Amino acid sequence: MRNNRKIWLLILIVSLVIMGVEWIYTGGVFFLLDYISYPVTGWNLDFLRVNLITLLAEGGMRSLGYQLFSKLFFFITIFLSGWLGFVLAMQIANLFKVGSQYHTPLAIAGVFLLMLNPVLYERMITQPGVYLAFVLMGFGLIQLLKTISDWKLKYYLFAGLLFGGAIGLSSHMVFMSGVFCLIYALLYLRTKKVLLGLVLLMGMTLLPNLNWLIGGFLGSWSVVTDTLATFNQANIEGFLSHALAPFNLELTSLMLYGFWGERAGHLVFPEDVNPLWWVFSVILFVVSIGGYRFSYKNNKKLVWFFILVWLLSWIFATGISSSRFWALNQWMFDNIPYYIGLREPQKWVGLLLFVRATGILLAFSKLLYLLDELRWSRREMQKQIVPLGVLVLILIANTPALIWGFYGQLVLSDYPTEYQTYKQTTLSWDLKKGKILILPRHSYLACPRTQRKIISNPLKAYLGNHPQIVSSDNIELTNLYTNSNSSESRDIENFLVKKDLALLSGFSTIIMMENCADYQNYDFLKSHWGLQMGFSSPSLSVYYLK
Repeated sequence: MRNNRKIWLLILIVSLVIMGVEWIYTGGVFFLLDYISYPVTGWNLDFLRVNLITLLAEGGMRSLGYQLFSKLFFFITIFLSGWLGFVLAMQIANLFKVGSQYHTPLAIAGVFLLMLNPVLYERMITQPGVYLAFVLMGFGLIQLLKTISDWKLKYYLFAGLLFGGAIGLSSHMVFMSGVFCLIYALLYLRTKKVLLGLVLLMGMTLLPNLNWLIGGFLGSWSVVTDTLATFNQANIEGFLSHALAPFNLELTSLMLYGFWGERAGHLVFPEDVNPLWWVFSVILFVVSIGGYRFSYKNNKKLVWFFILVWLLSWIFATGISSSRFWALNQWMFDNIPYYIGLREPQKWVGLLLFVRATGILLAFSKLLYLLDELRWSRREMQKQIVPLGVLVLILIANTPALIWGFYGQLVLSDYPTEYQTYKQTTLSWDLKKGKILILPRHSYLACPRTQRKIISNPLKAYLGNHPQIVSSDNIELTNLYTNSNSSESRDIENFLVKKDLALLSGFSTIIMMENCADYQNYDFLKSHWGLQMGFSSPSLSVYYLK
């Protein structure tokens, strides 16, 4: 218990090093590419359609306030990642029979491996919900690994619930957790009780998602199928994995990089901070391979488990960008049901993170043993602190844009006061008159308050996510403009070209987010004969259709 407290303290310190401390005493929220926090005043009671994870998030924003929730969500996700590293290290030590004298340094190494890595960097600064899904899936993997040495139904139960939670956060995890279960079954399904455990696991995976699955069977499933029906080759090509020099695509994926957001300019490149980052990527990869090589005799079947996970995840992570694996990946997009919904194959490196971390932990335990055998130092502290220090420096050099507020990319800001003024004084009345259109028409845009960083359009959520409020459904990535097949969306697009208000059937109000994105292109609203200005401010203008 005492050691656990020390680990908690270490994780707390590392979390603060990653995030900085400004967020503790500064007001505002984190606005990210695919994450926004907003004031919630009511509950979404459509139980058969909403995700339970979404309900929990909205409950948190309502009870804690959206500002505090935004900060805590980000911090807790990073903290849990560190705790996952600790638990993973202890499980690996158990399965590979690492001496108890090495458990503490191994646990510390696990914390750093799961907190200082490219996957956390790329996802937390853009899609923290996806990274939390990775973390939950990692905890599920550990429960599954526990059954190897200690078969108990409760481990399958917990694994299923954790996989189910991960799927609830990011539906793509159904394929990734499926890979874990498939390879586990291939190697360990030898008795009826293991089969029973896997059946229980699958049942528990469904449980956190049972509400919307039931809703789907009762008629709302068309919402999912209609969306997926709009996904085409442009979707796959829009979210391609990409290479980081000096690596090709395949090597970039092995090094846990290649997120499309870097290509699109949403992230600071590692080379902009440390031109030699790739050297340390190679070191970590080689060390990981060495760890499996050295530990093969200790647990051959488990080593094969990780090798097979590594191989499949690596192939899938390259997507159709790979000259070697494009045919297989294209076939999966074309033929595996719902797989095209993944769109972005680089998410598969989340599994590679666990594989790399495990390999490095095995190598690290072997190093500690050799240092003891060589009598490198009589001081226990030196034998542990020096290797740990070297590991930490390598991890930082490999992901140099991660620490201290993600190299300044983690910016606190808040909604303009005019948003709140309009919401409190006028919104309810405008909703009674008809639909409300939000402009500029972009799902992702940059505004002055976010230092021109591109974020998910937050206004609809801020105003309450009312169905009468219509925001953009555009993606606007490379050749992919939108997945919408809505006639209303087409009418809005035509209105912006023809300026004909007759195309806005059912609309009574237009809200313009001033100084955001290409706001100059909407100056015609100010002089349009069919519009009347109702509210004007530096951040927000409201027009009414005459």
